[in-house]
Amino acid sequence: MNDRDDVAVRRLRELAELGMEKARALQKQMLAAKNSEVAGLALEFERAARAVRQAIAGEAELERRRRRAQRLARDPVPSPRPPIPEPRNRTVH
Repeated sequence: MNDRDDVAVRRLRELAELGMEKARALQKQMLAAKNSEVAGLALEFERAARAVRQAIAGEAELERRRRRAQRLARDPVPSPRPPIPEPRNRTVH
C-alpha cells in the first residue's frame, strides 16, 4: 500500500468512528424523544449508519487492493485456475 492509500485508510477509519459517535448520540436522542420527533431522528440515524457502512466498505476495498498488490509482487504471473468441470447430462424420467 502506498502513502496515499495509508492516508485514505486513516481518513476512512476516522469517518467511520465519527459516524458511529453520531449514530450512538442519535440512538440516545431517539430513546428519549417524543413520538413526533422520532421520524426525523430515525432518518438522521439511517444516514449516519449508511456513512459508516460506506467508510467500512471503502477501507475493505483498499485492503483487498493491498493484498492483491502483495500477491502480484510475490508472483507476477498468477497461476491458472483449474478448469470448471462440464455439467453431467441428466435424464429426467
